[in-house]
Amino acid sequence: MVLTLDSALEERTQPFQLFRGRDLLDDGQLKELLATMPTADIAKIAVEDPKHEKQYRMNLVDLIVLEKEAPVFPRLPAVWRDLVEDLRGAEFTTWLEKSTGIELAGLQRSIGLYTHRNGDYLSVHKDKPTKAITVILYLNRDWPVEAGGQFQIFASPKEGPTEEISPVGGQLLAFPPTDTSWHAVSKIEHPEGTERITVQIEYWLTTGLAGSAYRPQN
Repeated sequence: MVLTLDSALEERTQPFQLFRGRDLLDDGQLKELLATMPTADIAKIAVEDPKHEKQYRMNLVDLIVLEKEAPVFPRLPAVWRDLVEDLRGAEFTTWLEKSTGIELAGLQRSIGLYTHRNGDYLSVHKDKPTKAITVILYLNRDWPVEAGGQFQIFASPKEGPTEEISPVGGQLLAFPPTDTSWHAVSKIEHPEGTERITVQIEYWLTTGLAGSAYRPQN
């Protein structure tokens, strides 16, 4: 197994319920994942419309789409296949259930590799209510604070962030979407090429809206 699941997630409840894990991957694993990342398959995705609550600019490689392997999956390096299989496995789901108290077994999942490059961002939003939980696994070994890319937590979309969490590798954040789960990713400002890299796992209560906002925009 690639992931280390020895410790329960830490829980916080304000301004919304958020779970945090640390050291799920060691530095050697992060180095190998970054060195073999399937960059050729990354596609830019963007929604930049003021009428849309969630605006963003970022890049995505689908790995698993509603339990089905995406086209890239057979070409993934071994370490990436092993990571995805861990994230799809019953042990990971059971570990999440024990920490969060949310029933997840049997729900359909999507898993994607997301990168944020210079100028990319994710505006303040709440996530779709059709999700049971959103899980974010961070892969950057080092992250310069001045480059932006912080996971921002808000009590209200009309106020500034109450906290910012740096995208430290091996860290995991998880939260159920609610009416108060306002969060964002601050704009990347690093023209020298630093990329913010995460793997996101989404457990869906219903799949009618699954992935619909992530389709590439013309």
